[in-house]
Amino acid sequence: MLLSGSSAAVTDFGIAKAISASRGPEADAGSNTPLTQLGTSLGTPGYMSPEQAAGDEVDHRADLYSWGMMAYEMIAGVHPFAHRRTAQQLLAAQIAERPAPLRDRRPDCPPPLAALVMQCLEKSAAARPMGASAVLSMLDVPGTAGVSGARSWLSGPRLVGAVVALLAVAAVSWLAWQRSRINWARGEAIPEINQMADAGRFEDGFRLATRALRILPDDSAVVRATARVSSRFALASPAGVRVYRQPYAVPDAVWQLLGTTPLDTISIPAGWSRMKVENEGFQPYLFASVNGNAPRSIELLGNNADKSSDFVTVNGGRQGFTGTMPGLGYLPARTLAAFQIGRYEVTNKGFKRFVDSGGYRRRELWVTDIRRNGRPITWADAMKGFVDRTGRPGPATWDVGDYPKDQAEHPVTGISWYEASAYARFVGKKLPTAYHWVRAAAPNAGAFIIPLSNTDGKGLAPVGQFHGMSPSGAFDVAGNAREWVQNASGHERFLLGGAYNDPAYMFYMSNHQDAFDRSPENGFRLASYEDDSASVLEASLDRHLRSFEGEQPVSDAVFSVYRRLYDYDGTPLEARIERTDTTDDFIRQRITFAAAYGGERVIAHMFLPRTGTPPYQTVVHFPGAGSIGNAVDEPMIGQRSYLVKSGRAVLLPIYKSTQERRDALAPGNWYPNASNFYREHVVMWAKDLERSVDYLHTRSDVDTTRLAYFGTSWGGYQSGIMLAVETRFKAAVLNCPGLAYERPQAEVDQVNFLPRIRTPVVMVSGKYDAIFPLETSAQPMFRLWGTPAEHKRQVVGDWGHCPPADALVREGLAWLDKYLGPVR
Repeated sequence: MLLSGSSAAVTDFGIAKAISASRGPEADAGSNTPLTQLGTSLGTPGYMSPEQAAGDEVDHRADLYSWGMMAYEMIAGVHPFAHRRTAQQLLAAQIAERPAPLRDRRPDCPPPLAALVMQCLEKSAAARPMGASAVLSMLDVPGTAGVSGARSWLSGPRLVGAVVALLAVAAVSWLAWQRSRINWARGEAIPEINQMADAGRFEDGFRLATRALRILPDDSAVVRATARVSSRFALASPAGVRVYRQPYAVPDAVWQLLGTTPLDTISIPAGWSRMKVENEGFQPYLFASVNGNAPRSIELLGNNADKSSDFVTVNGGRQGFTGTMPGLGYLPARTLAAFQIGRYEVTNKGFKRFVDSGGYRRRELWVTDIRRNGRPITWADAMKGFVDRTGRPGPATWDVGDYPKDQAEHPVTGISWYEASAYARFVGKKLPTAYHWVRAAAPNAGAFIIPLSNTDGKGLAPVGQFHGMSPSGAFDVAGNAREWVQNASGHERFLLGGAYNDPAYMFYMSNHQDAFDRSPENGFRLASYEDDSASVLEASLDRHLRSFEGEQPVSDAVFSVYRRLYDYDGTPLEARIERTDTTDDFIRQRITFAAAYGGERVIAHMFLPRTGTPPYQTVVHFPGAGSIGNAVDEPMIGQRSYLVKSGRAVLLPIYKSTQERRDALAPGNWYPNASNFYREHVVMWAKDLERSVDYLHTRSDVDTTRLAYFGTSWGGYQSGIMLAVETRFKAAVLNCPGLAYERPQAEVDQVNFLPRIRTPVVMVSGKYDAIFPLETSAQPMFRLWGTPAEHKRQVVGDWGHCPPADALVREGLAWLDKYLGPVR
């Protein structure tokens, strides 16, 4: 270390800390190489051996590596990994990167000396010299290590022998190192990448896969694992702009430059990425790429543009409310053309222009029909109500015709629907319809957006201050201000997104208030759309929300009548195993047996484990709504493979309306309704499940005293009836279950069935589930479940609809082990 004068000091390779009044203890004042830091493995990251950096056992050969690092730096004048700035990056480089050859940096370095230094820097300790004495003898300078001594020793015939010996050692070391890298890629990296994919840790998995691909670029197993954690991204226009990426969940991370457009398809981590497009003289254009998607159109704004005039382009397509806005899921989907929506909520600063230009006096900006609590009032009377706290025209939260001090960039609030609509006309825009808002905001992605949004109840924030951003690039879609949209419900209008002081789940719940309401949370954003079906999209929408609090099930006498709908005659099953396939992990059988109705046959797929001993514990699956009308005729074990790997058998019945038994029930139309058609289908689904259990009772390789129900999403919802009807299950695992808000006929209403279930159950629910919201759907289902409290459990995690695989595996297997017993 260089001291303040011209002298130098040598410190040990263990614990060292530099203290500088100007820079603090975090960095060495003479280089970019951090010294020992708190929170890292003990040692100095810039000089630690690979085995020490990885936390493996170390011996004296670790010091030879450290000597090699210092010798390299002294001779070359630069640290081998000077391009790595943080301690974490240095440790990773020590483990995985090879320094550039010393003679590439210092060509006049004697080759034997360079070879010795590089040998000391071998990743494998076995490939380094045996000890310090060996290094000294190779330098041939007792007690010291002078370059001049090395030159003197390495001359004539001795040079040839030394070089040959060093090359031989280097070749053997390189082969050993290469074998170790290959073994690591195949034996460690691939399983770890797959585990990260199952857990949704795409960023970590992508980094690991990138390392493995450098070693085995053509290995099919590495390529398959990489595909699970990566996606393909391309952006052609606008041309000549720089494109950056960062992990979506880490908005403070360093932006990684992907290149300049046009960008050919490149590989990025799967899942959510935060993207930024930059060009000189323009504001950055931000959006979220989900599995590599990109907007079809990007328009850059000049640096001086007002935030209220900043719009993002949203790709068109088919848009409905199923799975995004409970209570509206029954409404038909509509096809939208590409449109623009405000990146931010309209600000106080933007709305001030409307007030100052006399917007409250310009009748042509206001709709002709103004109503308060459903009763028409004149425009003049309405204007008397649209005043600030001092009686001047303006939002209810303003004073003397102006917004609060230092809140120019806050969303304008205290706004009625009529004022928002008038401002939209003033700037030549519209309020978004609910269809446009949902497509731009993506409430079904609440697990990603909500944690980074203003939903903590502390107060309004400047627009864009929070990092929660929809895929289209719109900020504050969750929380901050509630946002008026075009559509009415009776004399009321919809407010979407929730406010900073609303429960977070309001991001995917529809709220509606009187159009005259001027609550201090009410704001809005603008949209621009030219659609042939605008009148249809702007039409009134009815809400069908249902609260389950206080609802009472029917009496036992009435329920016994309902229950008889699910009875059937015990006709022969006429079961046949039609095909058997064998894989490394399981034996698969395709089975058919007689249904309990209509002369049909139920199809089922049985997966038998290659481990364990029959008779097997068996899990019967009820799938998600994606199976309704799905054309896939051969369902795979998929995420349920962990059940088979645990030594249990799995039966996948093909229920009426699903997959190869699809019928007139429309794909995705699983929401309950009051029709006879829906009631008849629920009864058929229950009978299919009962007949499936009947079939299991005919097999000697199935332990019928240890059967479990496994329901995913729609299958979790249907469990509220299925397990009241079919009582032979000893345990149930429900993956993202909940209650739907539409009220069906009483004979198929879960409220009448759930309290009568006694099956032990574990429910795995997401805090940000948009299909079955936690507080209003999943938790009411758990409360209504009739099993004693000590035998039911609800697990809640920070995810949306359906958990990552590792959480489901952990909770599911633990529950089955507890109530079915360990696998034989």
